[in-house]
Amino acid sequence: MDRGADVIEYPAFSVRPLYTGETDAVLASIAEYDEILFTSPESVDFFFQRLRERELDIRAVRAHFYTLSERTKRKLWRMGFSSANIEEKLSGESALIIGEKNTVSRLNAYAPPGGNCKVLAIYEKKEAEEYSRNMIRLLEEEKVNTVVFPSAASVHTLISSLTEAGVNPASILCAVCIVCMGEKAAAAVEKAGYRISGLPDSPSPEDLIQYLQRNTVRIR
Repeated sequence: MDRGADVIEYPAFSVRPLYTGETDAVLASIAEYDEILFTSPESVDFFFQRLRERELDIRAVRAHFYTLSERTKRKLWRMGFSSANIEEKLSGESALIIGEKNTVSRLNAYAPPGGNCKVLAIYEKKEAEEYSRNMIRLLEEEKVNTVVFPSAASVHTLISSLTEAGVNPASILCAVCIVCMGEKAAAAVEKAGYRISGLPDSPSPEDLIQYLQRNTVRIR
């Protein structure tokens, strides 16, 4: 970070598209869907990338767009599309949910009851194992004073990774200020038995920086 902080990002992932015959069949019939749920910024990128590669007309997409996070919403907005954050389930008669390979089984929870819904894995994410091992070593050895969780999933990932590496998560998370980028991440931290220090005004990098500048870090 250019304001004097040493930032360690964990975990690190490699991301690649999954373009199959199923992908192209769904895109060829994209006009049939009246709702599309993008579950991550990457799902937006790979969806529109494949549309361009297949030379499909964007005007065939008539669906209303939905997202699970502000980051994904901002990604669509920068591309010129509006979207709504989904609360529980989609409600349309024909819905498409686009996400990552390892999350497909969980994405069915957003399918509309009784509707025609397709869940499409359009990319896969893999953890860079060597990088992760080095980061866990740094977490143990360096004087980390703040941990920022951008999502509920990141809470589970860090705790499980530390546990699998033989490190007690409490030895780190009880000795730092925990900042969460949203209520879902905060709820996951509290459910795991840890106490958060606070939340930025919104889940954006700008508000996160402002929050960290306003609040003096204190080690508990």
